[in-house]
Amino acid sequence: ACDVVMSGDRIGHLILETKSGRVAVKAGFVIDCSGDGDVLEWTGEDFKEYKYDISSMYRVGGVFKNKAGSATPHDGVFTGHLGDGVKGVDGLDMYTLTNAQLEMRKRMWDRTIRLREDAAEEKAYLLSSPSLVGVRITRVLNSVFNVTTEGAANSRSYDDVIGFTGADSTLVWSGGSVPGQKRPMWQIPYRSLVPKKVSNLLVAGRCFGFEEELMYDAREVGTCLMTGQASGTAAPQALAYRQSSQEIDVKLLQKTLRANNVKLDW
Repeated sequence: ACDVVMSGDRIGHLILETKSGRVAVKAGFVIDCSGDGDVLEWTGEDFKEYKYDISSMYRVGGVFKNKAGSATPHDGVFTGHLGDGVKGVDGLDMYTLTNAQLEMRKRMWDRTIRLREDAAEEKAYLLSSPSLVGVRITRVLNSVFNVTTEGAANSRSYDDVIGFTGADSTLVWSGGSVPGQKRPMWQIPYRSLVPKKVSNLLVAGRCFGFEEELMYDAREVGTCLMTGQASGTAAPQALAYRQSSQEIDVKLLQKTLRANNVKLDW
């Protein structure tokens, strides 16, 4: 996907670059699961853009004397993590990401070599590396309702809840902090997936509406799966009843989600 053609407050067509050239797909409904909010930017929706640390994970094999990261179910295989990696990276800039990719791969190789030489793990080898570095956050939608840090810290309930999430990271807010092991789960309302202007667009994944302090929670795989299922359920419902993303019958959406074993109650 590389652009949109708007028709009033609706996305009329989504523009795709393919091996057969550029094509336009007529859009009944669009769900932006790009992770970077690409579609919402092209439509002119309001968003915030963040720069953050990016990093990478990798695996080493042939390690039997020392702990070389997190253990896996396979003997001698460990998962390594490069920590904070490269600081303050613009995850939308191709050149910055390319340089970060090169830097991350060099660090993986150097750590493996040090493991062989310094830790006397002469059989250690770099087993696998990810295809891409780990971009943590870029664009975040200014949605109909952005989940607040205060609401998350106090387990606020919402009538339009479509799921809940949490994380083990320390949450800093209101001049203090809540350690990961003491943090409660927090609900995500349907409104946080909904843009303010475009009538046939929803977002899912780490670009839904939330305050910056909740970034670590919002980008987790479980959160992305849950917001994806909610938006993927809401879109055909909106089309069937000829409703916009802002007008959808949330009670019907919740009924469908519950019927598909989505946990909405505490």
